[in-house]
Amino acid sequence: MLSVRIDDRVRLASSVMLLTKHFGDLQSWALQHPLRIATKKFLAEFKDHPCVRFFDEIAQHYFMNTIYQLALLCTPPPRIEWKNKGSPPIDRNNPLGKKVLAFFPTLMSEFFEDTGISSLWEQRREEWEATVAQCKTILSSCNLAGWLRDFYGEPQLDLILVPNPTDPCSFGFGPTLGNEIYAILGPLCRPKKEEFSNDDFFNDPTYVMVMAFHEFSHGILGKILSANKKLIKDTEHLSTRNKLKGYFPKFYSTWESQLTEILIRACTALFISDREGESTAIEFLEEEKKKYGIFLVDDIYSGLKYYNNKRKAEPAMKLSDYLPILFASLSKKEIKGCRFFDLFYTYKNP
Repeated sequence: MLSVRIDDRVRLASSVMLLTKHFGDLQSWALQHPLRIATKKFLAEFKDHPCVRFFDEIAQHYFMNTIYQLALLCTPPPRIEWKNKGSPPIDRNNPLGKKVLAFFPTLMSEFFEDTGISSLWEQRREEWEATVAQCKTILSSCNLAGWLRDFYGEPQLDLILVPNPTDPCSFGFGPTLGNEIYAILGPLCRPKKEEFSNDDFFNDPTYVMVMAFHEFSHGILGKILSANKKLIKDTEHLSTRNKLKGYFPKFYSTWESQLTEILIRACTALFISDREGESTAIEFLEEEKKKYGIFLVDDIYSGLKYYNNKRKAEPAMKLSDYLPILFASLSKKEIKGCRFFDLFYTYKNP
């Protein structure tokens, strides 16, 4: 099931981040949606609010995805509190972790009350609802929920997309809370050529489809890989095939995070191939290699392409069953005399 909705916890957290110093340099990445302009103007006098200063402190140690996950672990405003104090994804043994646990909901509540931001949300309600309607139309047109369900072989998915044009940057975030898999969708990227002048999601439906696929995949693949830590450990030698550059080694400093991200980008290429043709998918992969040095993505894409074709003929196939076969082949551990494309058959019919 896939739902698209506004979430007050998400837009409140992003409104605070709009005022922080730490995320200020990210704002040039995105087009200026009218809701974002209106929010910054409305909150201009609250740049020194204790909640803003606290978010700046958090941002020195955690990325935006963690802040959104913290917000989603709280009850919605006006009464913001932890749903379960045992769940926040922070290190409780350091001073900042203890402060987050103690003060995050309280400061969010104070910011909500002190700024009166709910009045702005009400004034611009039609614009917020328009972003939901746009995303619903776009995702329905590509049957994203069905594609994710069939490709990953996971029938019970609770997918929640939150369009968030006030986000400080123009990409998405994919927090997962239990069975709920979120995709928080920031505003469109600033185009290389000024083909459009506003941040209406209809101006770039491919961005919505691909970003939603990417972020939902974080949650789905995260569950699959977390259940198979040995697979991650056994594939670490594959990291030598990459020549990481750009923001990739900074944002994804562990092999687990690198493997997850490369897998997701290969899966995304398959989704693009189904939607727009393989030549477009190859262009996407070439750009990823050029910008980030993730050369392993080609081999993973080839293996996943085989899986994708096979699972269309055998709907019971699941990606979680196939990944060990894929990585065995990449590690040159194939059965003697067995071609790569026979591996899955051998696995299922020993």
